[in-house]
Amino acid sequence: MKKRSWLYRLFNDLYEIQLVFEDGKQETYFLQHIKKIDNNLLKGIDEEGKKVEFKSVKPFDYKVKKHY
Repeated sequence: MKKRSWLYRLFNDLYEIQLVFEDGKQETYFLQHIKKIDNNLLKGIDEEGKKVEFKSVKPFDYKVKKHY
């Protein structure tokens, strides 16, 4: 996660998404935009403007935290 100026943070969003799986493993993503999130699918755009898509057959829990 890069340190951004207050002006950048005023006009842009940053979300931290933590995916927690049944076996206790965790994955963390930092996204500018969340297109869709549910128990089997995560779609969005990361800090560098690249598309992120994560699909899973087994459901996972998730936690969304907005930084700015």
